[in-house]
Amino acid sequence: EWDALVRADGDLFMDRRFVRTVERTMSDRATFWHMIVRDDDGRAAGSACLYFYPFDLSLLVTGRTRKLLRLIRRISPRLLCLNCVICGLPAGTGDNHVRIAPDADADAVVDCVDDAMRRIAREKKTRRLFFREFTDEQCAAMRHLEHLGYSRESSVPMNRTSAEYRAFDDYCANVKSNKRRMLKQSRAKFAKSGLRVMHRAGGDGVDRLYTDDVHRLYSSVVENKPTIEVMPAEFFRELARQMPDEAAFTLIENNKQIVAFAASLCDGSSFHQMYVGFDYEINPTCDLYFNLFFNAID
Repeated sequence: EWDALVRADGDLFMDRRFVRTVERTMSDRATFWHMIVRDDDGRAAGSACLYFYPFDLSLLVTGRTRKLLRLIRRISPRLLCLNCVICGLPAGTGDNHVRIAPDADADAVVDCVDDAMRRIAREKKTRRLFFREFTDEQCAAMRHLEHLGYSRESSVPMNRTSAEYRAFDDYCANVKSNKRRMLKQSRAKFAKSGLRVMHRAGGDGVDRLYTDDVHRLYSSVVENKPTIEVMPAEFFRELARQMPDEAAFTLIENNKQIVAFAASLCDGSSFHQMYVGFDYEINPTCDLYFNLFFNAID
C-alpha cells in the first residue's frame, strides 16, 4: 500500500528504505509513526510519516550565541527545548512526507493526518504541530491546512535547478563570462592542490569509509550554520547500506585522508545533494567547498 502511493519517479524520500534509515538512526531523539489513510472501501487513499521531536532552539543560531544557549541548556535542559509533533522526517530533505492517491479526497486525507497528529500531541502534552516541507505549488494543493489553523512559515533555504547540461563543462561554457571566469579560477586553484576526487555508490563500501573522523567534517559545517536537526554518523553509514545504488558519495582525499564529502541521493530522474562536510582549514587554499559541489554535480 505504501509503495502504491509513492510518486512514479524522484520520490526517494518516501522510499521505505530511506524512512527506515532515518527511523533506525534517529530513534534516540525522535519517536516515529507511519500511517496509511483508507477510504470507505478500504483502499489506501493516503500515507504520511509523523514524528515527535524535542526541538533544540540553539541549533537555529551560530557562534557565541549557540555556545551561550548550550550553557543555559546545561543549567536547565528543558528551557530551550520545544516538543513538537511533525508531519515529515527529521532529515531536512526539502520534500514533504504526505502522499495522496490521485482519485482520493485530498482534504479528507489531510483531516485524518491532522487528527492523528492532534491525538499524539495530547498524549505528549504539546500544542506545537507542523507539516514540513512544501514547495509553493504543493502549498497551494494543501491549502486545507490553513482552514485547520496552520500558518505558512519559511523553512531552511533550498536550491533547485533543472538538468539542462550534458556535464559541468557544458554548464561552464554556457554561463555568463564573469561567472565562467570565477568558476575557471576556482577549478584551477583546486587542480593545483593535488587533491583526489572519488565518486562512490553507497554499496561501494561507503559505510566503512565513513569514519568518525569523516563525520567531524560534517559536524564542523553544522556548527557554523543554522539548522533544524543534526544527523548522527550512523545515518550516513546506514544510508549507504540501505540504498546501495541510489546513495551517491563524492569524496575528496588529501594524502589518503578524506577532507571533504558530499552525500546525495539519485534515481536517474532527480539528484538530491543533501549533506556536506569539509575541512575549513584547507578550504581557502583550494576552494574546497565550491569544488566539492562542482564535482558532485558533474
